[in-house]
Amino acid sequence: MTDPMSELKRLIEPRPALLYTAGRRLSVDGDLIDPLDNGQLQFHRAQHIIRFMAPGNGFGKTASMAVEADWWAHGDHPYLRDINATRRRQLVWVASTYKQWELVRPRVEPWWPDDVRATWVGSPKFCYTWPDGSTLSIITAETPWSAVQGFEPDLVLVDEDIPASLWRELLKRRRGNTRTKYAIAATQTQGLTWMYHELYLPWRRVHEKLGILDEREMVRRQLHRFDDPALAHVPGIWCLPFGGHRDNPTATKETWAFYLATTTGHPAERHVRLYGGFRDFAGQPVFDPEQLEKMRRFLKPGQTGRIAAA
Repeated sequence: MTDPMSELKRLIEPRPALLYTAGRRLSVDGDLIDPLDNGQLQFHRAQHIIRFMAPGNGFGKTASMAVEADWWAHGDHPYLRDINATRRRQLVWVASTYKQWELVRPRVEPWWPDDVRATWVGSPKFCYTWPDGSTLSIITAETPWSAVQGFEPDLVLVDEDIPASLWRELLKRRRGNTRTKYAIAATQTQGLTWMYHELYLPWRRVHEKLGILDEREMVRRQLHRFDDPALAHVPGIWCLPFGGHRDNPTATKETWAFYLATTTGHPAERHVRLYGGFRDFAGQPVFDPEQLEKMRRFLKPGQTGRIAAA
């Protein structure tokens, strides 16, 4: 049973996540945005087993994931009513490497109360603890398989791309009395990975079979169900295959213009970084052809296989 004083302390402590704004109500141009087109808001509202965001850079996906973790860990999620708040919840944050987690940590922790940040334990546990004993553990592709196989988490948060083998093992954690849910946020700069084949395509094909061919309408409807009759009553995959910095609540005309001016590379990669979604990078040149043409006039004759002196 929760100590009354501890509960009172929890309620009056600052909760940054309670001040969070999910997505934009007005575009950077000042136009009203329909709530159905607000990707962050719909991500938090979705009741699906798997929620998958694949927007471009600067969308605000890390903030959305951090806030989602805090709402689950405190047991007071404003949109999901099936979270069991009568017991301690176990959350897992999956990063590609521990180095990547250390890089993203400064953008995640500010959304959590001071007393939660203070509970951080590094190697070998890599975890945080919330006031009621709920925990969030950090795992990566470097984590021993034995550690992954021994738990049944309530929520798995996947940040950026991870190995397909790790994802498939995490899917097996949904069993017993724990109905694990999954939240994934990853800009698709690695091309057509398992996220495209195992999440996006199944989601898209379900809508196409129902005669919904426009991707934006798919995002509004979110009708995916798994084939298994036992899951027919449960929303399956929720997917947001587009979005960019201009959808971030902090974006302005100036910051969006800066993204447009400074995001370079091959057109396929540039599109993914700015607008999200998927592009096939196989066989594509690494450098931006347009920029290479601009540099052509600076080239000087040289000998094959050597660097020509300036």
